Amino acid sequence: MKVIRLHKKESFNLNKLRRQDRREQKRLYERYAPKMLSVARMYIKDLQFAEDSMLRAFVKVFSKINQFDDQGSLEGWIRRIVVREAIDFLRKKQNLVYEETLENLSQQACEQPSLDRQQIANDLQQALDLLPAGYRSVFVLFEVEDFSHKQIAECCNISVGTSKSQLAKAKRMLQDIIKNSNSWKDGSMG
Repeated sequence: MKVIRLHKKESFNLNKLRRQDRREQKRLYERYAPKMLSVARMYIKDLQFAEDSMLRAFVKVFSKINQFDDQGSLEGWIRRIVVREAIDFLRKKQNLVYEETLENLSQQACEQPSLDRQQIANDLQQALDLLPAGYRSVFVLFEVEDFSHKQIAECCNISVGTSKSQLAKAKRMLQDIIKNSNSWKDGSMG
């Protein structure tokens, strides 16, 4: 029996990255940019702004690579920088509110067997895009990134109560979006 490797484990030379080796930086960027753009898109509705945020995050990754202590995942460290950069972008736009119910959305989407995984992902992103930026941020931080309300409050400069409230409102809004699935696909909330 032949074993097929599903995931290719890539390692990066941290010494080269710390010396600002452009080839190694390019390899790192090419490996993680698509995934990190998806992370930024969970927070930022507009693709161009999400790309800008992701690019700023990679600039920080390359300039602060000496702070990575090689304890844990390099991908996780990069992801945290991308998340913080997306939140900083939202904070600058001053639209902080919040989000939620990825579970309910995915269950609803999975009940429609004709949809493929890419379509489900697109539908979920469209539903998230309908939420106000603050709701979306809190929802993604809590449900996807597994932040506590205390961590969200510190990160977003809000109170723990506001975080909880925004999460609850985001969940209700997403449930309404699911119930009216035809209207959220065309961008209206009617």
